[in-house]
Amino acid sequence: MKEIRYRKAVRLALLVMLSLLLLIFTVACDPADTLAPGSSSDGGAASSSAPDIIDPTACEHNFGAWTVTEPGTCQKPGKEVRVCTLCLQREERDLIVPHTYVDGVCSVCHTACTHNFGEWTVQTPASCTAPGLSQHTCQDCGAVETQPIPQEPHNYKDGVCTVCGQKEPKGSAGLAYQKNDDNGSYTVTGIGACTDKDLVIPAEYNGLPVTGIAPLAFMGAPITSATLPASLTDYGLTPFLNCASLTKITLAEGTTALTSCWLLSGTAVKEFIIPETVKTIAGGFFYNSSVTTLRYAGSTSQWETISKEAHWAEPLSTSTVICANGSVSTKN
Repeated sequence: MKEIRYRKAVRLALLVMLSLLLLIFTVACDPADTLAPGSSSDGGAASSSAPDIIDPTACEHNFGAWTVTEPGTCQKPGKEVRVCTLCLQREERDLIVPHTYVDGVCSVCHTACTHNFGEWTVQTPASCTAPGLSQHTCQDCGAVETQPIPQEPHNYKDGVCTVCGQKEPKGSAGLAYQKNDDNGSYTVTGIGACTDKDLVIPAEYNGLPVTGIAPLAFMGAPITSATLPASLTDYGLTPFLNCASLTKITLAEGTTALTSCWLLSGTAVKEFIIPETVKTIAGGFFYNSSVTTLRYAGSTSQWETISKEAHWAEPLSTSTVICANGSVSTKN
């Protein structure tokens, strides 16, 4: 009997101890540590790992790359957008597609370029021996335009240019001149205060080349001969009209082309001298002239190499050209 009571007492004691241990474990344990994955302490779902979206008005913005949403052409702009990775704000802008120019015309829409030229840049600087060259380029199609830079004047000292060493040319003093529009050359416009009977037009005036004779420049002047420089590119219109005493004209060495049809018109010139440097003679050069003696400073073989246009010798009164080593026919 006593043994049965003892066993019951032990069982009761063990039951009490087990209950106490269970109570202690329940109180000491953190409830958050026992939450099941994906649940919260209040029974709700677990919070997302995605970052919070920032208010766009307070965002410092971190925009991504531009993305084309509507392709454009050279005739119609397209659209492209980018998005802030922090606040998801979008920005949109026009997508401008430039023309594709080939020889100044768009190969897509065939629109001609209206040109957007940049600044002029010097390609070849001017000097006292030659003009320079400048150019500017269209920033849209690449077209290039050029313009000359006027030749610099010589800097003569004691009759010699200090830059290129050229001797200062001498000519008749007192002639009248006018600077040309290129601002880098002169045209002789008249006899001025010159009293020379043997007129010599210089190749330069004030350090710049003399390139032209004005129309009727020496009309009626009492000159007997005239020497014309190789720098001339424009002989003018009947510059020696009614010069009754003028019988001889000489073209200076270095002249390469006889182009005017009016140089000798209305003059009494009988003798005309051509330098060996001449390469071409225009048709009708001796139009309305009175030349009876035509001299050439080169040889007969050199004369044969000169390019002569049709009717160049009409209406010469002579049928021969007197060369340095003989004569040749004006028919050659």
